[in-house]
Amino acid sequence: MSRAGNAEAGFTLLEILVVLTIMALVALIAAPRFHASNGPNIRMAAQAVAEQLRLSRASAIDHATIETVDLDALRARIGFRGTITLDGDGKLLFFPDGSATESRIVLATGEGEKLPLIVDWLTGTVRAASG
Repeated sequence: MSRAGNAEAGFTLLEILVVLTIMALVALIAAPRFHASNGPNIRMAAQAVAEQLRLSRASAIDHATIETVDLDALRARIGFRGTITLDGDGKLLFFPDGSATESRIVLATGEGEKLPLIVDWLTGTVRAASG
């Protein structure tokens, strides 16, 4: 067997170092994206909150009862790591006729991102606040 044949069978140290450097750079670029997606982002959380509120409203109508929404339980249920606060008297109720207590719900992350939702008192519908 010739010496040239053996030299072509493996990788040089320089080639291995170049590949490792490229892999490290890719990891540095990709790591913040994986960290940011560690849970539902604020828009996904707002959609989940709106869906849970619609279910509470439907339950109030179907069972002809008043449904009280517990925001702490709701936050835990959807897995949102930020805060969900309710402006006003602190209670969100849905009534058997589909109406609700007028409420402004604010979702906030630790990074200062906020997204408010409005619950219309007459219809009980949930929508994103326009400002």
